[in-house]
Amino acid sequence: MGRSLRLLVLPFGYPPQYRADFLLARTDPLPDSLVAVLGWTLALATPLAVRRFGPRSAAWSATLAALALLPVVQLVPLGEVFAPRFLYLPLLFAAPAVGALHAACPRRARIVAWAAIPLILAPLAWQRSAVYASRAAWRNEMLAHQPQDAASWNDLGLAHEEQGRREAARAAFTRATELDPTYSRGWTNLGRLALEDGDDERALACFTRAAAAGPRNAVAHANLGMLQLRRGEFRASEATYRRATEIAPGMVPAWRGLARALHARGAREEAEAALDEALRLAPRDRLALELRARWAAGED
Repeated sequence: MGRSLRLLVLPFGYPPQYRADFLLARTDPLPDSLVAVLGWTLALATPLAVRRFGPRSAAWSATLAALALLPVVQLVPLGEVFAPRFLYLPLLFAAPAVGALHAACPRRARIVAWAAIPLILAPLAWQRSAVYASRAAWRNEMLAHQPQDAASWNDLGLAHEEQGRREAARAAFTRATELDPTYSRGWTNLGRLALEDGDDERALACFTRAAAAGPRNAVAHANLGMLQLRRGEFRASEATYRRATEIAPGMVPAWRGLARALHARGAREEAEAALDEALRLAPRDRLALELRARWAAGED
């Protein structure tokens, strides 16, 4: 709430993404619980103050605006359903309260405000547009505010990779894992680069770390299963691929890999069932169709 008020008065110098951990880092050394109590006290006091000094409709408006912040702060991890982009809800609900405040101001003050707001916000919007010009620009801006954020380093690495800067990407992924050794996606991307470089031992170490750090990271498990299959570790590959299909039942490469692992250890009927599932999910999957044709011709 305090951050919201600051942005209302001084709408510049802010990160492109707000998260609870980012906001709480700005309140050190206050305990997180105390910060939460202060924030929600302010949230509840806002509609009471509006009701005391303004019309009842504005009080309801301020109450709804405060409550609309609750799902966004992710006290309960609700995923993309209540992503930060839904911050438009507090703004929408606050409109009547802002309208009441506007009506209470002297006419001259209203005219000055309406003239000043576009003049202030137009150059700010132009300046902020550079932050969203690319993935790399967005993440670099985030890192300027929160340099210890492993997720931002990982995403910056992906941006470098898209632009063909593999070593810069590798450095960014490495930085992500240094900052947070339990960050699974950083290990997954390092393993993928190692695999592309032909360094299977390094790739195996990275994928193993990724799967251990991210028990719900289906990509990490599928990559590890693929490498185990390549190394002839069929039962280990089967178990890893099965875990990937449990995490992400719609992941076609995981079902296809499971089919290959089962077929390699001689479980032909189970392999056919796994391949059937891959083709059920993606009837035109080229690799699955080629695998089915090879097996039908008696080839391994």
